[in-house]
Amino acid sequence: MHLTSAQVAHQFGADPRDIAAVRQFARNNGLFVVRVHPARRTVVLGGTVSRMQAAFGVDLGLFTSQHKVFRGRSGPVHVPDWLHPAVTAVLGLDNRPQARPHFRAGRVVGQFAPRSGPAGSFTARRIAQLYNFPVGDGAGQTIGIVELGGGYRQADLATYFSGLGLSVPTVVDVSVDGGVNQPTGDPNSADGEVALDIEVAGAVAPKSKIVVYFAPNTDQGFVDSILAATHDQTNRPSILSISWGSAESNWSQQALTAMNQATTDRAPAWATESLTLTSRHRAPTLLAAGARSCRRQADRSPPR
Repeated sequence: MHLTSAQVAHQFGADPRDIAAVRQFARNNGLFVVRVHPARRTVVLGGTVSRMQAAFGVDLGLFTSQHKVFRGRSGPVHVPDWLHPAVTAVLGLDNRPQARPHFRAGRVVGQFAPRSGPAGSFTARRIAQLYNFPVGDGAGQTIGIVELGGGYRQADLATYFSGLGLSVPTVVDVSVDGGVNQPTGDPNSADGEVALDIEVAGAVAPKSKIVVYFAPNTDQGFVDSILAATHDQTNRPSILSISWGSAESNWSQQALTAMNQATTDRAPAWATESLTLTSRHRAPTLLAAGARSCRRQADRSPPR
């Protein structure tokens, strides 16, 4: 038996006493409560940099890496002993880029082309056939996609799907933590990942509804995007696809714990490339797919 979202919130949501404890912590340290999500087990606090530093015992500063400026922290995060049992992670103090897209772009700027290998390519529908993907059009299903940057243009989707002889699927954007559909116009940027994700999903399941959760590329944004999809009572995605990620060694332990808890909340039939899953099973509720090449055997027909 599958629990409804309301039942999950009731049985596994935040304990009201824990929320009260976080509120008390905020008052004690001159912080304020921005919003509370009992079902997601999250409380968002606000305050000045100096008060945040004092409250959590960290030093915050601005850093530059790969021509990007981000806020980072020095030292471990501290919370009082009486609050510690209620806290899984403190995210948002550090907003450095947490993940990256994993598509492979061509060498020619502004164009997509195979980086190596024989000439020719496969459409998403042909790949589905080669993998013996179940026959169907996805009618009545909702596919959730997490994107941590970039965006898509409706005209580009129309061009792609018309080339396959398909109608453009219904695509809905959901903003998480201020993230929005913001295409740069450079297909070799994160735009390439966003377009690829939508186009593959729409080609394989052309009558499905596609919901794109745009979030900032931070550990907090990543976790919040999954929680937003998990508890989305409007769109209710039955599967969530994530093509952004970074190796586990690049994550803090608290962020890994928060991610694992987020994916455990509802974990329907979710697929992801966002975590490097190893025999340690860091994210046991997720399915990771890592295929990078496909060759036809005993099939000389041209790609379709």
